[in-house]
Amino acid sequence: MNCRIYDSTLAHIEDELENQWLKKQYPDIKTATWIDVVDLGSEGKWVSFSSGKTANYLPWDGGEPNNYDSSEHCAFIFNGGTEKWFDGNCTSSLNFMCKKKISV
Repeated sequence: MNCRIYDSTLAHIEDELENQWLKKQYPDIKTATWIDVVDLGSEGKWVSFSSGKTANYLPWDGGEPNNYDSSEHCAFIFNGGTEKWFDGNCTSSLNFMCKKKISV
């Protein structure tokens, strides 16, 4: 995944309002999509991959994060009727969502 080519970063969903907005804007996302939340540095300590700041908003699906096979350290969304998050293996080839700051 490389958002840098778009002069952006992986999308970090910061609160419920933003999560709901994404679900409304992209109701047909039927594939897993990476977002900017990882626990690569310390198991269970979820942070922004881009900034390293602690991720305070973590709407996990039931049973998530489960770190299946001790190899799931990156978060993804799957809008198949839910706005909940899942953890997955960071080396999996998934879609990704970028976020770009704009000047007004």
